[in-house]
Amino acid sequence: VDLEATTSDGTTAFCWACWQGHLDVMKYLLSRGCDPLRRNSFGCDAVLWSAQGGGSNSLEVMKWLGGPEVGMNFSAVNSNGHGVLHKSAQRGKGDVCGWILGDEG
Repeated sequence: VDLEATTSDGTTAFCWACWQGHLDVMKYLLSRGCDPLRRNSFGCDAVLWSAQGGGSNSLEVMKWLGGPEVGMNFSAVNSNGHGVLHKSAQRGKGDVCGWILGDEG
């Protein structure tokens, strides 16, 4: 099985795991060598997928993606100009928006 196989728009299994907030799967795929920085044809990476999806543990997923194990860039935007804050706000994720803006409370 090709770990980097994509859908027709270039989305990887890692991004789909991010979308659903499956942190255990994300960690497993990373341990097997997947590229967490890969973007699809819309310019979306794992951070943007997590911000818009992420399930009930979005904040935990975002902190892991931004931590030392992965080190994702939270200032990147997709081809439509949408960033992490846009996607999180769109989904009503106040805790994630606050964390992105530096409010740990």
